[in-house]
Amino acid sequence: MRPQIVLFGDSITEQSFRVGGWGAALADTYSRKADVLVRGYGGYNTRWALFLLHHLFPMGSEKPPVSVTIFFGANDAALLGRTGERQHVPVEEYKENLRRIVQHLKNRSPAVLVVLITPPPVDEQGRLEFARSLYGDKATKLPERTNESAAVYAKQCVELAKELGLPSINLWSKMQETEGWQKKFLSDGLHLTAEGNAVVHEEVVRVFSEAGLSAPEMPYDFPHHSEIDGENPEKAFQNLCAGSHKSNMRPQIVLFGDSITEQSFTSAGWGTELPERTNEATAVYARQCVELAKELGLPSIDLWSKMQETEGWQKKFLSDGLHLTPEGNAVVHEEVERVFNEAGVSASNMGGNPENP
Repeated sequence: MRPQIVLFGDSITEQSFRVGGWGAALADTYSRKADVLVRGYGGYNTRWALFLLHHLFPMGSEKPPVSVTIFFGANDAALLGRTGERQHVPVEEYKENLRRIVQHLKNRSPAVLVVLITPPPVDEQGRLEFARSLYGDKATKLPERTNESAAVYAKQCVELAKELGLPSINLWSKMQETEGWQKKFLSDGLHLTAEGNAVVHEEVVRVFSEAGLSAPEMPYDFPHHSEIDGENPEKAFQNLCAGSHKSNMRPQIVLFGDSITEQSFTSAGWGTELPERTNEATAVYARQCVELAKELGLPSIDLWSKMQETEGWQKKFLSDGLHLTPEGNAVVHEEVERVFNEAGVSASNMGGNPENP
């Protein structure tokens, strides 16, 4: 029912749903408007990405995404003769691979909004410092990537976007407009800090908005709570019809709930003046929830009890007496992960699939 936005790229995309990541921020921006799906593959270059296209974006799909960001180049630009040469892709091939990715997406859905994102700049000193932190005296004395090389790949990415009439984000140039970008935007000379992620998020939102995919102008998937009549709630849902469902290749974990779930992709969310409510009343509903889970043989999380095991839970876990602080979100995340693991849905034990060879 919701339109989908797919983020396709390497580790900078894969990490985008971490705390403070640009993907999580984008999911928050488009909350209840579009589903943001991360398809990031650490270490991948455009040559390897081609093998994923028919798995991630199969032809004839009933529901193609409304937009796809393509964010490769950081690994393609690894230098020959250095520690990362296995990932190196010649710049001419890099440009052609990007073209093939775009063509596949456009053949699948001509209306899809494709956005090309250049690799970020490289802080060579930061890369050397990162290598020393891992390998000590055995670390390489020469960076496996250089800012000069990244510039060449960024230029080809932007040029291809112009040739194909696509929007692009020149991250290589954008970040270097800020003094001290090396430490401000890059955590290890290549990957992004929270501030670096914020730059990507801001640029993607800008490009999406300019292309007509503005979150404020998109409709909610279901009525806003303010439109629901407490005495006659069904009226707000009369014009909705059941949509068809078709499973994707990846297993899906759906977070279904109220504003505490809606806000779970905000910064530090667990996914990422209330006198009209009382803790006593909440306890009654919490107890019924746990009892029902027992009746049905389902796992449950008694968040009401769990949080109150901690002294000072009121301010530690709740930002406004109801919604969650980062620490509160962390409790939910930890409990959900625990229950999933106990039920055999452990992330570390989940097997590979055709889209992740």
